Parts: sequence; structure tokens; C-alpha cells
Amino acid sequence: MVRMKNTLFFFKNFLNILQTYQNWPVVLFHLQRVIGTPTYIAKIRGEEKFWVRQGIDDIFILNEIFHDKMYDRPEYGCMVREGDVVVDIGGYIGDFSIHAARLAGKNGHVFCFEPIREMCAVIQRNIMLNDCQKQVTLFPVAMGTENKQDHIFVSSHITNAGSSQFQELQSDLQKTKTEKIDVYDMKDLEKIIKKAHVDVIKIDAEGGEYTIVPGIPINMLKHCRCLMIEYHSLPSQPQAYQDLITYLQKHNFVVYVEKNNFAPGIGMIYASHI
Repeated sequence: MVRMKNTLFFFKNFLNILQTYQNWPVVLFHLQRVIGTPTYIAKIRGEEKFWVRQGIDDIFILNEIFHDKMYDRPEYGCMVREGDVVVDIGGYIGDFSIHAARLAGKNGHVFCFEPIREMCAVIQRNIMLNDCQKQVTLFPVAMGTENKQDHIFVSSHITNAGSSQFQELQSDLQKTKTEKIDVYDMKDLEKIIKKAHVDVIKIDAEGGEYTIVPGIPINMLKHCRCLMIEYHSLPSQPQAYQDLITYLQKHNFVVYVEKNNFAPGIGMIYASHI
């Protein structure tokens, strides 16, 4: 039974890769470690392309964006449109930011926040690769409840590039190390990006969503068309994401939730304004 499940998992991912990438043989060879280069370019069947790291979850994150359409959900009123101003909190390798920049076009703009130095270097490389320097602004910081320096827990495990500011999520990160980061206050977001109006906010902050969402300036939240948030249940508060739902509903958002069937305690919150 286990062997059958592993075979089905590989077959499903093979089909996903075949459908998603122009250079799918290169992607497969790297996943199977047939080719040994530490980084390579994965070309999406579209306009985007990304430097990715071998042995890390980069390819599976790209699958979520471009195959599973995690951030293209018109049925929930959650998508990036032409001319949109977008805030991306938790930029990872620039996957969503670059995708959003293409959708928003020359009249839109994406502000990307990512505190981990290694990730920022990959984001900058991918911004250059996709020639969207004028459409994506990178801030090498985390967002929180005050301006300060803090430490973030970063997984150094070869297959897990996750991170979290939360000590209680540290157990989920194999071979964890810490990195000193700068944190900006969410309440200063309007000053930081020099915009009072934002159309789309995407958050993937590995537990940081519980302080980030309530910290969004009320005027900005009022005029925001949609939020797309990956939630992570805290071991001490497994139902904490319900508080985010309640908060958004109080601010006149219609909220939809999709739970991750493969990763208990993780899911997506889609919120669009009435």
C-alpha cells in the first residue's frame, strides 16, 4: 500500500511538472538528482522563469502558484488584476511577486517583503531574470507589531526551506538555525510603500499572520479588494485561524477557507470585500 501511494504521488507530480514547465525534462532530472548543479532555471509555460535550488522545495512552491493556482481564485474574488497595487508578505523566491507583476502590468506595482538574506538574493536574481525591476520593489524585512530587530528560525534541511518567528513552530523545522532580521511595524505600511491604497495583500509568514493581519492600517484594509493568507495553526492554539476569519468578517470581508489535505494545520484564507 505504501509503495502504491508513493507511486501515485510521483505520477501526480510528474503530470504537474509536465503541465507546468516548458523545460520539464530539466526539472525532472534535477528532482531525481540526475543533474548535479545546485541551481538551475525552471521555465514556466507562460512568460515567467525562475532560478531554483536543487533539493529544496522551490519547485513544489512554484507548482502551487502556476499549477494549483493558489493565488488565482476568481471564484472567491481573489486574484490580481491589471493596474493593481499588491503587497506580498513572505516573498520566498519571488514566485508570487513576479507572477503578480506580470498580471498587474506596467500600470501596477508589487511590494515584496522577505527577511531572510538567502531568499532576498534569490528574489533579486529572479526579478532580473524576468526583467521586472520597475514593477517589483523588495524590502529585506519582516512585518510585525513594532520596529525592532528579532531572530527568525530558519530550516537548513535540504528539502525544507521553511522559517518562522514563532518558537513553538520551531519543532516543524528540521536542523533549525537562527538569523537576525529587521522587523517593520505593519501600522507604518502606508509610509513604507508610500501608498495609501492597496488592492491585493498576500501573506505567507509561517505563523506571523496572527500579528500581521490585525496590524494592517484600517484605512488600507477598508479599501483592499482581497487578501490571500496561508494560515499555520499554532500548537498552543490550533484554532487560532478562526480569529483571523472573525476579524476579517468584522471588516466586511467575505471569507473562504481551504484546508491543506496533505499538511494538517495549514490552509488558505481567501477574503474579498463585499
